[in-house]
Amino acid sequence: MRKGFDSLSELIKEYHEIKLAGQERAYVFFNRKLDRVKILYWDRDGYCSWYKRLEAGKFKYKFKDGIVKIVHKDLERLLLGMDYERIKLRNKINV
Repeated sequence: MRKGFDSLSELIKEYHEIKLAGQERAYVFFNRKLDRVKILYWDRDGYCSWYKRLEAGKFKYKFKDGIVKIVHKDLERLLLGMDYERIKLRNKINV
């Protein structure tokens, strides 16, 4: 979690081979213990970084291959502490 704006943006560019500026995406980085998160995103004219450290517990999510695409609502729920392993959707009822 020592990397700043420039290091994280270079990491993203190397992996995705894209230019981050102008993209409406957020890139989320967790530490190994899953008790800290850093989010990097582009906001009109510059990079923004958001950082959160949990005082107790850890984020409840199992990552596959280190990279996962999620939507805004799922990120919000993850940051609020929801446990995705316990969430089960009901079957749709066909009428």
